[in-house]
Amino acid sequence: MVNKEDLIRRYEKLSNRELMDMIDHRHEYTALATTVAEEVLSKRDVTEKDVAGHKAAKVAGHYSTIDKNFIDDLSFGQKVFFFYFFWIDMIGIGFKGNFLRDGFELKYTQARYFEFMGLLSMVVTAFLMLSLDLDSIVQLILFGLSGMAFIYYDLTVRKPKRLEAHSRYRQQGHPDEIDDYSIK
Repeated sequence: MVNKEDLIRRYEKLSNRELMDMIDHRHEYTALATTVAEEVLSKRDVTEKDVAGHKAAKVAGHYSTIDKNFIDDLSFGQKVFFFYFFWIDMIGIGFKGNFLRDGFELKYTQARYFEFMGLLSMVVTAFLMLSLDLDSIVQLILFGLSGMAFIYYDLTVRKPKRLEAHSRYRQQGHPDEIDDYSIK
């Protein structure tokens, strides 16, 4: 079992930022670990400027994550591929998994949207072709036009709403979400 002295020796080797990160994420550590981190940090010459810099870095990281999920959407080519080809889930599943792994929830959501709409468009155009006895080329034209319509809708309706929500969020600012440090 780890005791207080072991933690002190280990934490004395950590940087101020690493200790502040531990204090920020105290829910991930035992009470003893966060107490020792605070004690080690309090023995150092940590200035208000150091704390402010750490907080600013945390806020910047927070905004970077938010930006990734409001602004960084799928490229036009990715939208086209997910709509026309990747609705066959076995093809697109690897790409979508990469989006989630890399923290791009917006791209993941958009990929699922375009996959679903592509599948739905294919089913509807196939139904129309069979029920109205249309030629295959007409089905392909309808499918192509429906893809362009969904991409246009995404660019003209969904994206502006998302960017407006992002702008409101950035204007409000949320620096209070970052814990204070008790520097003794």
